[in-house]
Amino acid sequence: MSKPNKTMYCSECGNDDIEWQVWADEHNNVSPTEPAEPEEIWCNDCETHTYCETKPSAEEKANE
Repeated sequence: MSKPNKTMYCSECGNDDIEWQVWADEHNNVSPTEPAEPEEIWCNDCETHTYCETKPSAEEKANE
């Protein structure tokens, strides 16, 4: 089974190896929220808290 393409990346280094904190219940149901604060987002490449950006879609890239 293949993993879905990542859609977000670190705003500092551009790497997509980022993680963020989420709210989940005892059954691992995750609340549908996006990270907003840098203390909630961690870049494994920079090894620091950061902001994240959304990668442009293939359609957006074609329109540039």
